[in-house]
Amino acid sequence: MKKKLYIFILTTIMLFFGSIARAKDLKVVQVTDFHYNSTEDSDARLTNLVRSINKTKNIDIVLFTGDNIDSANEKSLVKFLKGIKRLNVPYYIQIGNHDCFKSGGFDKPEYLHVVNKYTLKHIKSFNYVVKKDNVVFIFVDGQKALMPGPNGYYKQDTLAWLDKQLKKYEKYSVVLVQHFPLLRQRDITHPSSHDLYKSNEYFDIISKYNNILAIVSGHYHYDREEQINGVRHIISSPASGKEPHYKIIYLNEEGKNSYSIMTQIVEF
Repeated sequence: MKKKLYIFILTTIMLFFGSIARAKDLKVVQVTDFHYNSTEDSDARLTNLVRSINKTKNIDIVLFTGDNIDSANEKSLVKFLKGIKRLNVPYYIQIGNHDCFKSGGFDKPEYLHVVNKYTLKHIKSFNYVVKKDNVVFIFVDGQKALMPGPNGYYKQDTLAWLDKQLKKYEKYSVVLVQHFPLLRQRDITHPSSHDLYKSNEYFDIISKYNNILAIVSGHYHYDREEQINGVRHIISSPASGKEPHYKIIYLNEEGKNSYSIMTQIVEF
């Protein structure tokens, strides 16, 4: 009888710790609004950023959420990409309003070509998907290709694509990665032109799904987080200026398709 009891207890312990082993937390770094501009300050800042991230233990993925360079030109982008290539963890890129525009002589296809040349992840557009364990990161491009300006615009075909991806990955937990926040600007230091154009159409799509953990963005150059209808809106402060920052986002798995979210701001 005692032998059977010992076997039962041992089996229970093994099952318990086995379930813990299967649970997978994710440690995500978000870098936004770096604004690299081919100066010594930018080079030093980039070196410090890479060094800081590489020293941080157990990072699973790094998300660059736009305005990676300050003005749309290939030289700055190449230097930026060569710098972040020193990261020892996987990293992925989204674009913002400063990165490229056709009237500036460096358009989105050219930007994409350079990114694919210097990174391992070859993408067809800046609308793309990355799967990491039980979490799907959906990158959503709201950058206006033709007319430069600070307000984002998620086109109808982009929103249709997003809807399709959310349906496809309905059984996964999802993080949306973009430059332009859905929440309206409320900082008096920035004009309302930074707000997203027709954000209600985007909200209509995500309201149909209950598996979205967070929307990770930048653009506003300040830190703000709000929970709306079960979705954490994470707007992060820039990796530029006098006190550059990046953010660590902890996705802690609580159960099947259930995560708690914690964030940490890191100055570098």
